[in-house]
Amino acid sequence: MPAVVPLTVVNAETATFDCSFGRGCVGLCCQNGRPSVTADEQAAIKAVLSRVTPLLRPDAAKVVKKQGFLSNRRKLGKPMLRVVGGWCVFFNEGCVLHKVGLEDGDFAVHKPIRVQDTVCPDQQARVFGSLRRKAEVGRVSK
Repeated sequence: MPAVVPLTVVNAETATFDCSFGRGCVGLCCQNGRPSVTADEQAAIKAVLSRVTPLLRPDAAKVVKKQGFLSNRRKLGKPMLRVVGGWCVFFNEGCVLHKVGLEDGDFAVHKPIRVQDTVCPDQQARVFGSLRRKAEVGRVSK
């Protein structure tokens, strides 16, 4: 097993990062990605689930319809998104939650993303930058 090396962003105060969704994202962070989901995030996903379900992979849609989008596993004390076939249930040639978010004017509006709960260092860097930018324009509440 390779050693885990912490990600240090030496220019964290001035660095900007962005999610690569829509610009060649291959779903690296969605493969076996199991973020935990807060009650507010669950409610936000449930609110768009009828729009999301038809866009899911057939195997994922079947599982979501039968068992829901949350697994019985927990991380950080919260339930985790379900994985089917090694991929997050919301992955289908990109993040379906992002796709629906784009229709609503903000690709990240429906997707649970937190720095302490991400699945890869690259995503951590992108999320940190996204949260930083949102904070700068007053979109992140404490």
